[in-house]
Amino acid sequence: MLTVAPDGSRICFRDSDGTVRQTSILTVLTPAAQLGARGVDMYAWSQLATGEGFVRLMAGRLGSQVTGVDITVQPGSGDPARTLHATVRDGYFAAWYPEGAQEADTDVTTLTLRLRDGGTVADLSASALHEHPKLD
Repeated sequence: MLTVAPDGSRICFRDSDGTVRQTSILTVLTPAAQLGARGVDMYAWSQLATGEGFVRLMAGRLGSQVTGVDITVQPGSGDPARTLHATVRDGYFAAWYPEGAQEADTDVTTLTLRLRDGGTVADLSASALHEHPKLD
């Protein structure tokens, strides 16, 4: 569950049995004007242990022209990359995907923003975005 208010956001993830597995602190969002048309602010990017294994969780706010987010995970093991599509709604995105416990240290994760005009903003490092937003 993602709750967004003008003063920030909170994220709560539940396991399949309803158990709360992780909650976030109140996160102050980057103002929409700073994100511009092609920006992204990723304020959640954590690995979570569940009763079914490990998952990677991701959420953030998007620029006004961003209509989709593709997440590419390149395993450090040399296995083929996989691309996932985040859920996008009302200027925010969220995604989760299975991830091995040790993969967090070796995988390379990038985001590609899909834009309203058909263009893209490609190869944005998830690790860098978690530290600082990409402003337009």
